[in-house]
Amino acid sequence: MSITSKIKGGILHPHRTFKRGYLKILRLIGYDGLIKMTLKEIKLKMFVDPNDIGISRDLFLYGSREDTATQMFRSYLKPGQCVLDIGANIGYYTLIEAELIGPSGHVYALEPNRRNFEILQKNVVLNGFSDRVDIELAAGSDKTGTDKLHVATRSNLHTLVRTPSMDSYVDFVEAVDVTTYRIDDFLEIKGISPDSLDIIRMDIEGHELNALKGMEKAL
Repeated sequence: MSITSKIKGGILHPHRTFKRGYLKILRLIGYDGLIKMTLKEIKLKMFVDPNDIGISRDLFLYGSREDTATQMFRSYLKPGQCVLDIGANIGYYTLIEAELIGPSGHVYALEPNRRNFEILQKNVVLNGFSDRVDIELAAGSDKTGTDKLHVATRSNLHTLVRTPSMDSYVDFVEAVDVTTYRIDDFLEIKGISPDSLDIIRMDIEGHELNALKGMEKAL
């Protein structure tokens, strides 16, 4: 089930106080579906999770995210490029990549959290990007196998590297086993030439060094 809001120009932009109240009501009634919205500047459509107090909440309230980083990242993307997106979450950057590389390019996206992965799948289909985006329920790491993903109440703060300092600002709810890949192994398994990669983007909550160690050939 999805809830769609239509307003001026097809952009979701009711007053933020109303939006916050709307989210509270959905949580109170135990709504477990998704909200369909349109991003403010980029005009891509996304499903967001009203029960997530992380990236979904931010996107719903503001219609955008990390504006400076987004603008800079968009300037690097060109038609026909091959992009590896590690820690794709629900697809904010993945969708931007898919739009700008066009049908002649390709995005390979990894996301280890199942809930994020399922929403990512829906968002790729929603925007008609299935022809150029492959997604994998897995994490980038320095080993191919399994590891513990510490799941947080904010969907963009799940991590393979939980440290004591994180407990002061992150609420973790469980730890689950997830598949991990050395990126070099992932490319070999998928038949992707390391030389074909143009851009690697990752945001994996402190596990970046581990992922870098697993992509010597790719780099």
